[in-house]
Amino acid sequence: MTDPVIISTSSGDQKVYTDACLKKDLQHIKDQLKEAIFKDDAEVASALKSLGNCPLPWKAYDKEKTLANFENIKTKARNAVNVLGYSLAPWISTASGIVPNMRNVRAGWEKAIEGFKEVVEDAENLTIPDWQGYAAESYRKKVRERVAAVERAAALSKQAKDAVESLSLIQSAITRSIHETFQSFFHEIDSATKTPIKDFSKASEGEIWGKYFYIRTLTVYDAATPINKHLLNLKNGMDWREAAKQLSEELTKATQKTQAGVTITPTQLGSTGYKVTVTQDSVCELHQGDNQKIQR
Repeated sequence: MTDPVIISTSSGDQKVYTDACLKKDLQHIKDQLKEAIFKDDAEVASALKSLGNCPLPWKAYDKEKTLANFENIKTKARNAVNVLGYSLAPWISTASGIVPNMRNVRAGWEKAIEGFKEVVEDAENLTIPDWQGYAAESYRKKVRERVAAVERAAALSKQAKDAVESLSLIQSAITRSIHETFQSFFHEIDSATKTPIKDFSKASEGEIWGKYFYIRTLTVYDAATPINKHLLNLKNGMDWREAAKQLSEELTKATQKTQAGVTITPTQLGSTGYKVTVTQDSVCELHQGDNQKIQR
């Protein structure tokens, strides 16, 4: 498993599962399906060889129909994993931007804020209190106006920094949810695919027909299906969309106010009804309201 990346936030250090983690999750389930089909096919081949030319069992069980059913199982499993790849693609793209946004974009806004503070401090030291008269007052007025403009820009930078962090934390919570959903099925899949291929060379017809074939392949299929459902729910019904939308709207309004010369007060994610917390294990959780945790 690819290790998460640790990044610093205003809430403390946080584990971020990146696009590399999701890609590895997807590749693992693809590899396990390939292994499952290989072993299941080998078992069926061994069983067919053992049965030889004895017509009675196949007459009773319809050989062609049985083999067609086996092919159908493999097709359904392959399709489910292929759909999983398509469904996961946009989330992989999203996950690829979390760490760069937090380390570069957010850091850039922090640097801008510090720069604005220095400008304000320098400007306030240029008021020249001993200078009197109309020209002095006109000069100080311009200085105050410049300070106010810089303070508005600093407030907007703070708003932008908070928005970048909040959106990144939302994305991180979702990525973690997807990663953990994959991981929750891997033990069962791995256990199934590790099962040795059964040799039917000395088995009786009763043993062969009492055997359930393609259990490994069905195990992968049974995992891919709920993972796909989880991704679909994220796409269509997750409240994170509303949180992200409100953050975007707040930042747009703040920018417009700053351009109009109106002083703004930087808001937090909580004002939208959503908040992100970082647990003692340095992982992110997205909440709606005070108690409802948004996860799988």
